[in-house]
Amino acid sequence: MVLAAAVSALVGVGCEEKIPKDTTAPAAARFDARVSNTTCSAPPLPAGRVRLEPAFTGFYRPVAMVDRPERGLVYVAEMPGRVKVFDRATGQNSTVIDLVGKVGSYFEQGLLGLAIHPTKPYAYLTVERDADASSLPDLPVRAEIIRFDISADGKTFDPASEKLVLRVDRPTLLHYPGTLLFGRDGFLYIGVGDGGRDVARFPTDSLLGSILRVDVDGGSPYAIPPDNPFAKGGGRPEIYAAGFRNPWRFSFDRETGDMWAGDVGAEAYEEVDRVELGKNYGWPTVEGHTCARPRDNCDRTGLTEPVFVYPHAEGASITGGYVYRGTSMPELYGKYLFADFVVGRIWALEGTPDKPEAVLLNSGGPKPSISSFGEDAQGEVYVLDWQSGTIYRLAPGEAQAASSYAPLLSGTGCVDQADPTKPAPGLVRYGVNVSLWSDGADKQRFFAIPDGTRVDVDDAGDFQLPEGSVAMKTFTVGGKRVETRLLFHHTGDEWSGVSYEWNDAQTDAVLLDTNKEKVLPNGQTWQFPSGAQCFVCHTKAAGRSLGLEALQLNGTFDYGPTQRENQLTKLAALGYLSRTLDVVKEPALPTLDGVAPIESRARAYLHANCSMCHREGAGTGASLDFRFTVPSAAAGVCRPAPFTGLPDAQGVTPGDPARSTVLLRMRSLNEKRMPPLGTNIVDEEGVGIVDAWVRSLSGCE
Repeated sequence: MVLAAAVSALVGVGCEEKIPKDTTAPAAARFDARVSNTTCSAPPLPAGRVRLEPAFTGFYRPVAMVDRPERGLVYVAEMPGRVKVFDRATGQNSTVIDLVGKVGSYFEQGLLGLAIHPTKPYAYLTVERDADASSLPDLPVRAEIIRFDISADGKTFDPASEKLVLRVDRPTLLHYPGTLLFGRDGFLYIGVGDGGRDVARFPTDSLLGSILRVDVDGGSPYAIPPDNPFAKGGGRPEIYAAGFRNPWRFSFDRETGDMWAGDVGAEAYEEVDRVELGKNYGWPTVEGHTCARPRDNCDRTGLTEPVFVYPHAEGASITGGYVYRGTSMPELYGKYLFADFVVGRIWALEGTPDKPEAVLLNSGGPKPSISSFGEDAQGEVYVLDWQSGTIYRLAPGEAQAASSYAPLLSGTGCVDQADPTKPAPGLVRYGVNVSLWSDGADKQRFFAIPDGTRVDVDDAGDFQLPEGSVAMKTFTVGGKRVETRLLFHHTGDEWSGVSYEWNDAQTDAVLLDTNKEKVLPNGQTWQFPSGAQCFVCHTKAAGRSLGLEALQLNGTFDYGPTQRENQLTKLAALGYLSRTLDVVKEPALPTLDGVAPIESRARAYLHANCSMCHREGAGTGASLDFRFTVPSAAAGVCRPAPFTGLPDAQGVTPGDPARSTVLLRMRSLNEKRMPPLGTNIVDEEGVGIVDAWVRSLSGCE
């Protein structure tokens, strides 16, 4: 069987199968009418120290911003290949140059960096050239720094003037060049990722994993500053500092000239570095403060420690920002601001050099997918939302941020206050066709929406819960409740997640303020996620609520002893959904233990367990799209996906599970495992289904 034929059979299977029975749910009364929800709703978000005010809109996938106040123009680079300009005088956007189709467009490739020469009419761009589907087998991938002439009015970059400044080859699609920035010294600084190489320490004859510095005015295409570390030999003369994994965004403090960088981590930590000439910041020998290659007793000789590190309990992909030098928020003056792309949090680095502390600034939302920061002539700071295309200005908020979450589950209004093991009257129980693997735990699932509202179902079948809604899930292991998680949809389209740990007496559950591990009575180690970790999986691209989608709910469900009905039909009939869906024509995930073909069940499993991150728009660096309805040509499952010791592995290698990165990660319990959070036990059933599917494939065409 070839993959194309397999995927063509997926849509529409499984709707005749029964959703697995919720064996942990108490017997319920008949579900024949919509029940009023008067108690369970998303609480107000705590106030934030900063507010995010929309400053510029109308962009698509913005990744860089440059303010030129002398012209009244703000340049914005869009990842697909356009540079646009916002004219402050007219309030209008226009396209400066359009390179769409001339730069790579595969997943996260494209236009990634922008700098304007401080004194000459030149624009510099970082672009991916060879990262398209037809050229992927011909790795390495090529990135280029290119220059264009700028018109007299600043509103056009002349395409005919393109000049190559620097080319950087990479062995994989990962960790490309990004930031371009001119320093006080007039030199151009270039951030370059490690290219996804799996080595113990970078050789100095490579540009990868470095911040470069070149003199674009001193030679053609550039000269080497004489004090660069390897200007006289011993390594690539362009290198300014080394030992980075992915220094996606860095900046200069406009008052001191210090360089600050956010280096995107691998399995465990994100780090902030104050970058100095000639220093090595540790990767891949160390990640944060911890040995990475090797895991123990690594050689730290000559390595510089980061200024600050945060674990993946708080985020998963740092975006470096600026030292704040504006006037609107004097309490932040002189403090480094940075963010996390995955969870949308913005922090200020406070404390002392010996004990730095990250203070959350935007607890009140929004929490955008922050691809980059910007700074204007007054030192005010902006963040670029990759998802919405909005550029926000940071503005003063409130000094204190008080929590609004109930300390006990019984106080949330989402359970019976007298007996928290029971849901409150306004909650709706539901089931899914294919469950996200949670180390074998049984689950009870509920949702609640405000009275007078309905759930919109979009064209992809995702449930768009109205503001004020709550999704609740309780995990039971060995017949005892372990954890209840609540996902809140707040006003302003903001989301938050919290976790409650059940007490041994099973009488109530306590709010956790961070992630936690606990050994259960059966010896199993359970992972409680932090609020930030919730959104590593509950991505914006996946609609946040995950299981609440037509693919998962299109199946029969036992609402009571004598009430077995299709969930989509039932919810529409009782007024919970905004429209009625044809459950015969609507796609459905087949249950794993059903009679559907192996390829359908494997793709259903990958949809439920992987597609929240591995899909278009989710921001993952891997070139895979595991949505059930995506055709094979677009899914990219046979694209190169290197794994430790297997540089030629693919996401799926037809007929060869041992060279299929998807399976290798599913079987792993170390930092390579997927999904990356919430599991300490291999899902043998899921692995078996995907393994059988891979073995059945004879090709990808």
